[in-house]
Amino acid sequence: MDIYSKLKLVPLSIDSADFETYSLGSNYYLGRNFLIQASFRWHSIDAEQQTERTQSWSIGFNAFF
Repeated sequence: MDIYSKLKLVPLSIDSADFETYSLGSNYYLGRNFLIQASFRWHSIDAEQQTERTQSWSIGFNAFF
């Protein structure tokens, strides 16, 4: 990922960054037309001077008609 800053905005000291995303999820059918899904995600952004790591849960409900 390349990052460019515009001169009119606040200049950034980051020229490039690497990012990774991993996810682990599961689906469960509650009958013929209903689905519950859950996933856990790990995010990592490595910039020139620091590394930021976050985690997130995602839970969803789908209905098919």
